[in-house]
Amino acid sequence: MHRTASQITGKPKPLMELNCKVALITGGAEGIGFAIAHELLSEKIKNVALIGTDNCKGREAVSVLNCAYGKNKAVFINCDVQSKVQVNECYVKAMKEFGKLDIIVNAAGVFDGCNWEKEIMTNLVGTIHNVVQAYKIMNKKGTDSGGVILNISGLYGIKPLYAAPTLSAAYYGIVGLSRSFGDNMNFQKTGIRVVTLCPGITNTNFIKNAEKRTLTPEMGKQLETLLCKIKRQNADVCGKSAIHVLKHGTSGSVWSKTINLDNKVAIITGGAEGIGLAIAKIFLKCGISGVAIADNSKDKGVESIQRLACEFGDNRILFLEGDMSQSKPFDRVFKETIKHFENVDIVVNNAGVMNDVNWETQINTNLSSAVIGTLLGMQYMSKTCLGQGGLIINVASIMGLIPSSGYPIHTLTQFGIVGFSRAIGNTNHYDRTGVKITALCPGLTNTKLLKQAPYHAINDKFHKEFKEESGECLLQKPESVALATLDILHDSMPGSVWVVENNSKPYEIRFPEVADMRFKNKC
Repeated sequence: MHRTASQITGKPKPLMELNCKVALITGGAEGIGFAIAHELLSEKIKNVALIGTDNCKGREAVSVLNCAYGKNKAVFINCDVQSKVQVNECYVKAMKEFGKLDIIVNAAGVFDGCNWEKEIMTNLVGTIHNVVQAYKIMNKKGTDSGGVILNISGLYGIKPLYAAPTLSAAYYGIVGLSRSFGDNMNFQKTGIRVVTLCPGITNTNFIKNAEKRTLTPEMGKQLETLLCKIKRQNADVCGKSAIHVLKHGTSGSVWSKTINLDNKVAIITGGAEGIGLAIAKIFLKCGISGVAIADNSKDKGVESIQRLACEFGDNRILFLEGDMSQSKPFDRVFKETIKHFENVDIVVNNAGVMNDVNWETQINTNLSSAVIGTLLGMQYMSKTCLGQGGLIINVASIMGLIPSSGYPIHTLTQFGIVGFSRAIGNTNHYDRTGVKITALCPGLTNTKLLKQAPYHAINDKFHKEFKEESGECLLQKPESVALATLDILHDSMPGSVWVVENNSKPYEIRFPEVADMRFKNKC
């Protein structure tokens, strides 16, 4: 059967090739907009127009880009996006300069709750002006053959920021606007993809002294406290994320972060089916260089990697059979993975069974394999042992936080994984090794393991207990757990514990101090 280049290499085919394209970026003279301009030019686009109101910053930005990428690659056009007239004139100038526009990035924005009318006008109305004008220019029924519009909102267009309600209003508006314009019905008619990127707090002038520009002084104090706790990302991270979204984002999609796993290699135990297989798929979709699936079921493993190879290319997938509850077979997995892919960066200890009848095997499979995989991961990835650091995700379950009276021995193994991950994930170990260790506790998930659970309780009474405990629970998809691992890759702190349930976004668990758990007798 004939295969395309993308099938042979396993790389997902981009929805748009960026070379020779022309881009217009509002807010392009600094911050996130400027970072996106840099990344676009490094991707060999033909030209970029930077839009803004500060002529000095505009000239400086153009000079830097033209020096780095070639003469006349970038131009600056003075335009206040709040003005519909100025936006229209801006597009006329850009079309006169370049003859076409393929990419529009709306990155202009201000944080100013004191002057919230300007905040709304710049962030939301300015985006509307540009989207409407871009539709006139790029519509395939008009003078061009389609294109892509990337609207930059913010993480607080998904999760409201209590200290900045008017900014959240603008950001929510941008997300709604983009999803509506990006609806498949509009895309089919116009050929214009509309996508949204919602970055977290980024180290730019946008956020500088923002606590002094809130709606009320009290909100300023709240924001100042919040900003002290949040780690800020650099603008170039957003630039790289924007490139991924421009290439791969389907119309109407909203991206809160982009995980790029290029040049990374992962080992996933229990990866032949269920949650482990779903994690392997999502890693491959995110461009990971290699995945080694370790499982004790050869037939299932071979079948799974054959399916993955058809979709992603066989050069990125390795299957290794073995009992991960034993040190020697697990060590062989690391050695073979490094021999094949040259490195290991991520370990997902996912192997597990649910069988309180054969509880000795269950303890070894669930708990011992997590311990062995973690220790080996630290050994091979540690900066003190010629490694480059890495990430270990120990997959437990909700029973590692909420005891199951129907499955007490399985509960023991899950509590053990959580406690072990918190202890060995201590920041002292992380600072020494560069290996971040976390635990993920999925809620009840639609897998073979859970379907067979009724047959492996200690006896009928325990089976009845478990049935009563779990009867009303919504079974989530394995894919929801897989997506949660991407959030952990991006957001987690060493030793943190995360929950994903009901097909929702994952959240981190905060454990109380021992004194706070003390039972206070009313007497």
